[in-house]
Amino acid sequence: MTLRDGLTNAEMARFSEDGFLLLGRFVDDEQLAVLRGIYDQMLARDLGDRLLGTTSDGTAVSLVQVPKPEKLFPELWQTSYFSRSRRLASQLLETPEEELEGVSHLIHKQAMTGRDTPWHQDDACWLAPEFQTYEPRAVTIWIALDDATTTSGCMSFIPGSHTRTARHVFIDDESAFVMVADPATESALQCPMRAGEASIHHCRTVHYAGANTSDRQRRAWALEFYASPVPRSEPDPRTWLPEMRERMARRADLRLI
Repeated sequence: MTLRDGLTNAEMARFSEDGFLLLGRFVDDEQLAVLRGIYDQMLARDLGDRLLGTTSDGTAVSLVQVPKPEKLFPELWQTSYFSRSRRLASQLLETPEEELEGVSHLIHKQAMTGRDTPWHQDDACWLAPEFQTYEPRAVTIWIALDDATTTSGCMSFIPGSHTRTARHVFIDDESAFVMVADPATESALQCPMRAGEASIHHCRTVHYAGANTSDRQRRAWALEFYASPVPRSEPDPRTWLPEMRERMARRADLRLI
């Protein structure tokens, strides 16, 4: 199997315009099995953070995120998944590979009750005060470890949304997770993927993943790469950050994160 090892000039231009790309098959069956094995070990240890919710009929739903699994499994950074992801990030961020910082997290949506991931921008959750005056530069490679279908929670993206400022609100009264208040969903593209396929998106691209209403789990892995931020032309007040910090501290005290 020939796997992607770089982007064409046309793909680079499309990413610049849309803020995301579908990469097709990204890992072979052998590495997919390795990633699934590590993933399931992490879930079995119950190390993740839960994002809770309730459907209109009162059903309790949730998803689990496990941050930085590479801390427990450093061999992840030796996989071709990591090395090829970093190569693509280097191209898009125009930064040498060795100057990029990487971090990953797992996202698990259990069968039937795996909740949706609200419309959001990744960089809205970053607490560093420098991002009020500096523009972050980062991309995320998202890989499906199971088929991600329209019923199991595939990704959706809003093309071009990485170039615009969004208004953010908290998803509920307790969570520290913020979502885009008024996403332009009429232009959104739903992107089903087969197991082993991947996408890549800009840290400001507005995206969403639906609930898992299927009878199979949906496992996914997100790998982020960061380059040095650049000065903003105008400051971004990021008005939600003080309350986000308070909510995170409160949830930590309650052992909810």
